[in-house]
Amino acid sequence: MNDREEKVTTIGRHSFARALLLQSLLYAEGIDSFLAHENLIQPTIAGGVEIKVRAQDIERALIIIEAAIPAPSRAGKNSKKISLRRILVPVDFSEQSVDAVRLAIGFAGKSRADIRLLHVYYNPMLGTASFDARDTYQLNLAGYLHKIEQDARSNMERLVNSMKEYLVAEGIEDVTLSRTITNGIASHEIIEFSEKFKPGIILMGTRGIGHRASGTLGSVTADVIANSNFPVFAIPDGARLPGIEDLKAVLFATDFDPSDELALERLIHFLSPLNVRIYCHHICVGVKKPWEKLKMDNLKEYFTKEFPLADLHFGTTVSDTLMNGMEIFLRNNPVDLLAVTIHKRGFFSSFFAPSITKRIFTNIPRPLLVFRSLSD
Repeated sequence: MNDREEKVTTIGRHSFARALLLQSLLYAEGIDSFLAHENLIQPTIAGGVEIKVRAQDIERALIIIEAAIPAPSRAGKNSKKISLRRILVPVDFSEQSVDAVRLAIGFAGKSRADIRLLHVYYNPMLGTASFDARDTYQLNLAGYLHKIEQDARSNMERLVNSMKEYLVAEGIEDVTLSRTITNGIASHEIIEFSEKFKPGIILMGTRGIGHRASGTLGSVTADVIANSNFPVFAIPDGARLPGIEDLKAVLFATDFDPSDELALERLIHFLSPLNVRIYCHHICVGVKKPWEKLKMDNLKEYFTKEFPLADLHFGTTVSDTLMNGMEIFLRNNPVDLLAVTIHKRGFFSSFFAPSITKRIFTNIPRPLLVFRSLSD
């Protein structure tokens, strides 16, 4: 059997630029490699570029690639913990957002954090042109806007007072509760405010925020997740909302992107005040590939050594699709929270398409913790 007939195996998925670099490194070591899904016109295609090698070269190639791409979390000083000294909670005064505040208080009580409640009310004058013939209309609109603002301030005052009573009833001390009210487009204002406030995490329910919906995640929450530089803890409409004492198990879904290791490390620090089991799991689509086993073994070896007190479990599931594999795992394991890392273009970017979120969160509703890839 000649070289053309030899079976080749995928050993990794990377960006187009990184795949070319790794291919050159492999060539320098005498290993021929092949790029799949290569697109010279649009090299940043979703999912990246697969690197394939001959079966006889798999082990050597994996060792070279692992050495060439050090994990971000193993860079020591580059590691960035989630600090819960500040928690941002966007609220719309619905019962779900009130529950989100209570959950934030539960987290804050473990770390003496400051909680900032943020309410964004819609300004109907945004984008409205002023015409002399409509002065009366503009005056009425201004009066209506004033009433909206006053109602928002009254609702916020009631919510803050209610949550302060809740703090006393629960015996929680050293938690500061403050509020901000602004007007505009909800997702834009939340993202803009977070850049100034710099929270350790944004915790938000989705029902009613912005009065728009897209699937069960909510378009405002989806926009915040897609554009925020901070981790987002989202409670999709219909998802069961655990109290802090009910958070017992978390699934961290990994696709072995280098940023996943840093996200997992941050997740461990975030949950360290709690007695929580963390499943680090990968869905093998089709068949389990050799490079997937090696990467999972490396993850397990590193994290069990670095975090010996953490309740960590590593594994893989083989399934025909990513979504089916996720559903199978969630059905068979008592998981209260799903955590993922997303990229502007990547394997989990499609996770937030309305059809997929509706399927996942309707069939197996779970709160969601999303980390932004530092490589974006």
